[in-house]
Amino acid sequence: MRPMWQTDSWEELSGERRYHCDAKWTGNRDIDLLARVIFGEAAGESRLGKEAVGWVVKNRVEAPPKHRREFGSGYEGVIMETDSFAAVGDKLWKLADDIGSLDKENCEALKVSIEVAEGVYYGGIPDPTDGSQFLFSGDLPSWLISAIKKGRIVETVHIGGHRFFKYVD
Repeated sequence: MRPMWQTDSWEELSGERRYHCDAKWTGNRDIDLLARVIFGEAAGESRLGKEAVGWVVKNRVEAPPKHRREFGSGYEGVIMETDSFAAVGDKLWKLADDIGSLDKENCEALKVSIEVAEGVYYGGIPDPTDGSQFLFSGDLPSWLISAIKKGRIVETVHIGGHRFFKYVD
């Protein structure tokens, strides 16, 4: 048994596992949405994996005009575009609505996601994806395989459980 001063909370001493997450949103809607999508897509990934997810969003926001219609406009438009990010509306996305109820692991992942979102948004973190606008884990969709074969999209990097791709311009 750990000494009393090494426990995470008083509730843990009574045998209940109640961890209170102290992560805080920034108050900037763009950064907070970016943090949510990073958390949802990469909660279990390394910091670099979280940075890569953040940069995919930023690269879509800053995409050349010919791709903007596909990606949406601004951070909210890009993130909320239908079927753009699997994390939007999923379990972790919804868990982030009640920060205080997150367990310790998810709380730490959210804190890092918020830090990364700020760094990506303000340009303090370099892009580890070489300009990627797409990320996938698991099997690649047929439209992407076709675009790769036609030379319109290339794979840039594999980080953690995600593969990253960008348009060839």
